[in-house]
Amino acid sequence: MNFASSRMEEVRGMVNLNNENKNETGVFQASNKSQKREAKRLALIVAVMSVAVLSLTLNEKLHSDSRPQYVLAGSADKMNQLNRAIASAQPLNIIEDVQAEHDWVKKINEYDRRPSSIGERPSSADQFRYGQLAGKYRVSEKGNQVSEIEYIDSSDVSDRPIMVQSSHDFLIDNKEIFSVKFSKAEVDTKNPKDEVFRLFNESGQVVGRAAFQFDDSGHLISLKVQEQQ
Repeated sequence: MNFASSRMEEVRGMVNLNNENKNETGVFQASNKSQKREAKRLALIVAVMSVAVLSLTLNEKLHSDSRPQYVLAGSADKMNQLNRAIASAQPLNIIEDVQAEHDWVKKINEYDRRPSSIGERPSSADQFRYGQLAGKYRVSEKGNQVSEIEYIDSSDVSDRPIMVQSSHDFLIDNKEIFSVKFSKAEVDTKNPKDEVFRLFNESGQVVGRAAFQFDDSGHLISLKVQEQQ
């Protein structure tokens, strides 16, 4: 009996020991899994931070490459930098040295300069051609004076010759540009499509004639000024 009882105690001890080992193994395995999960979480955090740092670095690099450089003119080093920027197609903004610009202006103003080109004042004939006639007429000259005008047909169907309200006033207002010198004009013949004037000098002598031609609407087609034969 004592032997059997002792044997039973040994069996119970071995069972209890085995259960304790299992419990310890389960705790160890649970702890190992928890450590693995923590390690994965830390690795993920490190990876995210690495990506963020890399993105910030690349972004700063791109902005620094596209950021304009400001160069003050007048410096050899700055001009070399400018040349290098142009050669590499790098964005560049140039700010001129205001003081240097003022110095150049002051120096230039010290010289007695004449205009590089002087525009010529338009002649009376040009003013007549492109003013009253609106550039629509062919103008013939004799001795730099107008002797004849004739309307130029236009491809624009809406284009029309000019309208002359008074042939007499037209002659008198422009008498300085015509090839015949006269002081007054009188009607010789008048029809719907043509009108002829005799031209007189200050002494009352006939010095020439002016012949107008009009279209059906009274627009000026031509004018011819001739000396008295």
